[in-house]
Amino acid sequence: MYPGIDGLAGVPSIFEYSGEVREKPAAGQSLRHLTTETLEGGMVWLHYRVEARPAS
Repeated sequence: MYPGIDGLAGVPSIFEYSGEVREKPAAGQSLRHLTTETLEGGMVWLHYRVEARPAS
């Protein structure tokens, strides 16, 4: 499993972004895993924080 931020304009996703089609609002962002919670039925809830991606 790999977390990702999907929010391109014009592409349906769980993160909606109203902008120009070629914009990349998640560029330079990364997700830091905070906690994992096991829910009823074996489902998991993963908690992340959005952070600026470190410079390479």
